[in-house]
Amino acid sequence: MKQLILILFGLSIQAVAVAAELKQVHIAGTVNYSETVALPENATFKVRLIDVSIRDAKSKVISEQSMKVSSQPGFYQLPVDLKYIKPSNNYEVEAFIKVDGKNWFLNTSVQPAFTKETQDRVDLKLDFVK
Repeated sequence: MKQLILILFGLSIQAVAVAAELKQVHIAGTVNYSETVALPENATFKVRLIDVSIRDAKSKVISEQSMKVSSQPGFYQLPVDLKYIKPSNNYEVEAFIKVDGKNWFLNTSVQPAFTKETQDRVDLKLDFVK
């Protein structure tokens, strides 16, 4: 009987682990920037999913990722935990390239995420702001 309980307990732990894995999705896409500027080696690209549902309030960051910029077009894949996504809320992807802590490029247009049109793919064009 003890053995059966231990086996069932082990199976339930595995089921919870599988269910947790299924609750994560990715938003992916390409990244291009507008100018043909050679970026220094210390340039970093940051992309994040933000909840913009509450007007006149700071956006809530749901997920973010930073990486080195190597070439364009770049590619990103941002993991998102679905427990933070509500069907009634509005989400956007924002991105920027920084050099020495200063913005060089950022997306200046709204990039919605988790809509019927975008689902899990959001391609980004970053504009030069230096």
